[in-house]
Amino acid sequence: MFSIGLPTRAASVVLSAAIGFLGTAAGFRSGRTDSLESVTKVADNYYVMDYTYDYDLDTLLESRTGNSTTAGLLLYSFADVFFQLNPCARKVVSNLGLYCDLDSEGISRFMQTALSFTSFGCTTFNASTPSGDKLFARNYDYMDSPGMTVWTHPEDGYASVSTVSLYFLGYGGDFLPEGPLSSLLTLVAPYIPVDGMNEKGLSIGVLELETPETFTQTQKKDITTTAVIRTVLDHAATVDEAVEIFMKYDMHDLLGGACTYHYQIADASGSTAVIEYVGGEPTVLRPGRSGTLTAANFWLSEGVDDPEGLGRDRYEKAEKMLAQKNYRVSEKEAMNILDAVHVENEDMNGYICSTLWSVVYNNTEKSFTVCPMHNYGRQYRFTLGNPLDYSY
Repeated sequence: MFSIGLPTRAASVVLSAAIGFLGTAAGFRSGRTDSLESVTKVADNYYVMDYTYDYDLDTLLESRTGNSTTAGLLLYSFADVFFQLNPCARKVVSNLGLYCDLDSEGISRFMQTALSFTSFGCTTFNASTPSGDKLFARNYDYMDSPGMTVWTHPEDGYASVSTVSLYFLGYGGDFLPEGPLSSLLTLVAPYIPVDGMNEKGLSIGVLELETPETFTQTQKKDITTTAVIRTVLDHAATVDEAVEIFMKYDMHDLLGGACTYHYQIADASGSTAVIEYVGGEPTVLRPGRSGTLTAANFWLSEGVDDPEGLGRDRYEKAEKMLAQKNYRVSEKEAMNILDAVHVENEDMNGYICSTLWSVVYNNTEKSFTVCPMHNYGRQYRFTLGNPLDYSY
């Protein structure tokens, strides 16, 4: 499961229309235009995008507003993508009551009128193929909504692919990124990945835990849930390098006390780890003799009070299927395991969730297979080096 703030549907539509008109009049930089034009529907509720604009991660990481809370991250990213484009747009949208300047009053006003919070569930595991390729597999379970795979090419980081829940941007129902205006909000996509793989064969996925949020306050810089995933994809080549990134920051996943998260990471060497914040401190869990880890929506660290933890049945089934194969499975078999533990219309602590996508990343080949909306008879194979191109 996973939680994050999102603009309401009405706010998204008005925001998209207002900024679309004003932004187009001012003129997008070519990178933004190309990125928007690349948005392609692959299947129902599943899209792809080749993001060629510089999303300037370093500035985000230095931003107190954008890097302190998830809500602040969304405020920052909307401002970066839209409001800095045209000062007139900032004023008009403020007059609409949807946005104020990035001060405390503006943040409070935006959160009160345009943000809500919900939950999600997931399963992850790593494995090796019989030929030695290293795999990372992930189910993303959430309320019915679209997903998008996004290619990014930062000048000062590693190229990567990541998957984004478009629900966090207000998409769903009849509001989908299928036109020049309705696609505008996808320009925020690089800031909110929930899983992905980079050119070094480093993969990561986040999973929700049903305990209060982590909000660490020391002398370190702050970082939020999806911002740390973006940072890892852009700057970590190995699990150890990813762990170093987590250790550098105070984690702020403040969502009204709703939940916290743990993260599974795997790399092209076969190394893997799960990071959990026990008592607010990052704890690194390493695999045993199998060399693999499996995670769901309950704590793996011992001694943590976790009465609301979810997914132990999914975890046990995935572990059993992996053990039967001695933890060596083909990509097809990895997807079969994801199929075996997928959910449909399951009540997850009050939210009705289904598996929105299953993805198997091949960290060796830098390729991946996606199955949208638990339709395992229709799978799409992509490579990191050929954005948007796919085969069945």
